[in-house]
Amino acid sequence: MLTAISIYSRRTAWEPRNQKYQFKKGQCGNPNGRPVGSRNVSTVLIEKLSEVAPESILDADFVKKFTKGRKIVTMADAFVARIYHEAIVNGESWACRELLDRTEGKAKQSIELTTEANIQPIALAIQSAWNKYKLFCDQNNIDYLSEADLIERIERVAAERKVDSSLLRERVLEV
Repeated sequence: MLTAISIYSRRTAWEPRNQKYQFKKGQCGNPNGRPVGSRNVSTVLIEKLSEVAPESILDADFVKKFTKGRKIVTMADAFVARIYHEAIVNGESWACRELLDRTEGKAKQSIELTTEANIQPIALAIQSAWNKYKLFCDQNNIDYLSEADLIERIERVAAERKVDSSLLRERVLEV
């Protein structure tokens, strides 16, 4: 495989990489797998967040206000206090979004496939193809497809494109 030259490279042109260090065909990049006893990043983060917060963090005003009356304040409490402070006091949009996402759940996003905007290009393509087909039939003295055959093909396209077949049929046949 060829690689680009970097300013740190001793190569003067495009040269193949050293094949000695390349994986052989069918060889796994990590044959021994993950080492036994290694911990997941999430596990380490959960452990750190459950630790008692040091005095330097507890001295922050927003942490004191948020954790008022608690005997033990964890790093997670301080973390939430900071996001809460940024959202409510400073009006930071990222913090507001984070609080809402964590408490209410992320807003679901959906795409409507049966709108006029999605059907219009498909209908125009079918109409264009139909007009070319009719022109070809006229030039070669061939009978057109029946309306039932045309409707069947429109239904098939609607199913493939996942759009409302009745809307698509209406748009194509309106001409």
